[in-house]
Amino acid sequence: SIATGAGDEICCGNAPCWEAGLKPVTQKLRAMLGPDAILYTNECANHDITDVPPELDLISVDVYGGYLPGSNGTDEVTAAKAMYDIIFPKLHGHQKVMLVPGTFACSNLTYFSLDEQARNLVDKLDGYFKWAKSDERVAGFNPWRKQRPTFCGISLLRPLTRGCHVPSYALVVRS
Repeated sequence: SIATGAGDEICCGNAPCWEAGLKPVTQKLRAMLGPDAILYTNECANHDITDVPPELDLISVDVYGGYLPGSNGTDEVTAAKAMYDIIFPKLHGHQKVMLVPGTFACSNLTYFSLDEQARNLVDKLDGYFKWAKSDERVAGFNPWRKQRPTFCGISLLRPLTRGCHVPSYALVVRS
């Protein structure tokens, strides 16, 4: 099968775009690639998702958390579940979701230690994995990382040049 992304954050914060922008794109892709192609899109975590075009097979949203001092890695999982609870009723029978764990870190280690960040990342991934194993609507993961170091928070603390960056690859756990 052919798999392709219909875009990344095409309709971010723009409710009319779902009908006027994303739907025609997915219809055209489906017509060009046929019924066996896997069509996927990722959107922002906004409450404006009005409908998931039936031509899509997979959809995900970006929801990030657990990367600030004093936070928990599972904060992101909790926020993601709340966002996906809005999406699940809008899925068509053949559609599933991809989860997008934020696998980035703060490069300012005086602001947020690497040990704390590593602990949060492991807790986050454990939380996502438990969710994926227990929910048939979850097809897999598409972890996200930043290309450059992340400077967390609004602090103007002196940034360090080291960061923790994990390669990002989609992993489908069920079809």
